[in-house]
Amino acid sequence: MSKTKIIIILLFVAFISTVFYFVTLQAEPSNSVELNNQTKNTDTTSQPPTAFNEASTELNVVESNHSLSCDAYENALDKARLIHFNLIGAKAIGWYFEGIDKYKIAHTLAKMYGYQNAMIWIEQVNALSHYYEKSQTLIQDIHGLEYSALSGSNRIYLQRLDAYKVPTYKDHFDVNKALNLYPDIALKLWLAALTKALENTDLQQSLYAISQLNSLHKNDLFFEHPLRDSANIFLLSTFSQPQVKPLLTAMFELAPVYLEPQHGSSANSVKQSLMALDNSESTWRLRTTSAKLFEIDPEVNQRINALAKRYTDLNIELKAQDYCEPQTPNLSISSKQISSNNINNKLSKHWQAIVDYMCPEKNIFYGYTAVSAKLNKYGVDVNALNNFAAIMSNHTKLQAALPHFEQYEAAVLFDIMYTRTSYNNQQIRTLIEHKLVPQSSNFYAMLYRLPIDEQKALLVEQQYNIQNTSSLGFSLITQVLEKSLRQGSADADKLVPFLISQGVPLTSSEQDLDPLWFKLYSLNNYEDPTAELPVNVLASLIEHTKLNDTHIDALYKIKQKNVQLYHQLIEQFPELRFTEPSELIKINCMAQ
Repeated sequence: MSKTKIIIILLFVAFISTVFYFVTLQAEPSNSVELNNQTKNTDTTSQPPTAFNEASTELNVVESNHSLSCDAYENALDKARLIHFNLIGAKAIGWYFEGIDKYKIAHTLAKMYGYQNAMIWIEQVNALSHYYEKSQTLIQDIHGLEYSALSGSNRIYLQRLDAYKVPTYKDHFDVNKALNLYPDIALKLWLAALTKALENTDLQQSLYAISQLNSLHKNDLFFEHPLRDSANIFLLSTFSQPQVKPLLTAMFELAPVYLEPQHGSSANSVKQSLMALDNSESTWRLRTTSAKLFEIDPEVNQRINALAKRYTDLNIELKAQDYCEPQTPNLSISSKQISSNNINNKLSKHWQAIVDYMCPEKNIFYGYTAVSAKLNKYGVDVNALNNFAAIMSNHTKLQAALPHFEQYEAAVLFDIMYTRTSYNNQQIRTLIEHKLVPQSSNFYAMLYRLPIDEQKALLVEQQYNIQNTSSLGFSLITQVLEKSLRQGSADADKLVPFLISQGVPLTSSEQDLDPLWFKLYSLNNYEDPTAELPVNVLASLIEHTKLNDTHIDALYKIKQKNVQLYHQLIEQFPELRFTEPSELIKINCMAQ
């Protein structure tokens, strides 16, 4: 595998993973599944965990019990939690170098900030050698770390410690030489050797690296399992199917893969990526963590309490009135949490498409891995399909492969091919001629960078060759709205009214996502609430939509989050003046 391909893979996974890093820094609810067989050898995780009554209180984020709420206040709370975690995590690296057991520190971090964040810390520590030339610099920098380094615009994160780590991604990396120099990070070195073997599609070296990992790890719960890394799972997709099975078996024999039960997190990405390689879940060893598995270590807790006395800025009460406008009171409407698998029993039929959008059965991790694995059978590198010449040079292979793709897999493939690069009108027509374009509303992914008049012409020309829906339930109009978020252009405000005037329906079935709901949701979650309203889009959608409870819910969530935007909407569009609902719906994507 080429160095360029490796970089593309890592950049892709890093981009997706970034979304999941900023999780709530709290332990998971106690209704998570508790597990047995946590360690290979005797370890504190096998003992009954103590109650969380000795934990540090000084460094807890102090929230004002005020009726105001707004984005700025919520962002301030998130920033404070992130600073707390990074401060404690950085200082804890120093404690580890002083001789404090890393698993005691990890237990404490997991109890306070959740398992995923504890594993972020473990992954950093595993790469820091006492023998590395920069270890003393790291210790000095940690000792002198001040609040300003954590709270400023260039604030330090635990995941930005590469300068202090032994480099393992160089082309000339030799695991045996590295082991002689840095024996205290042998596990990390063999993880790097495994990744290198996977990059080279070397089955025997991969199995050998796994066997070395098996002899090194001592704690299953805080083991940096290679299958926690979606990049490694993706690299498995470059092997033939007969080779994938022994590799997965060997990796699962290392230890269970512990994941934090949070939808949309790295846990979901791992499961989705694995599903694309091997859907026989009965052979997987995935375990769900629970707050009950972790305990506060008294010595670590004492050190954390000492930090609270030193960093007094961390103990300032955050008050909503310091961040929010006086006229943004929090609505008194309660939220009703409903499990995604119980929607039909609790809500109207209009909600099912929203649930399918919010809680997809398959996501990009599944799609990307599945696409890579299937194209690999035809000798096509998915990462090379990033320009017109590359696509055309592989067009015969792609034509042979496409009939074997499921709808969602085909959608991901076309997204990879057509949303990263601009194509001109003539190139698009050539691709149409060679039947290398989506036959669904995903066709718009090829067009949205073109001038608006060319978009209109191609859509009118191809209107009878494409279906007005996609595997995600996106009609053509919803596709236009979604792509306008990526492009940041005003094309949607012109194109949506045009399409409606041409008779393009908003949806083709009840399974399709309602475009007006999607637009209201986007205004509240993705778009700049202070920007000028796209009045043409909204007017067209409102005129042709039968309003229902999902629109009421979306509108009052806007009022709850941004009251100014809410007033703009109802003043511009009186049709959106609804009676206040008794509750707002919060969809829980985890099965109950």
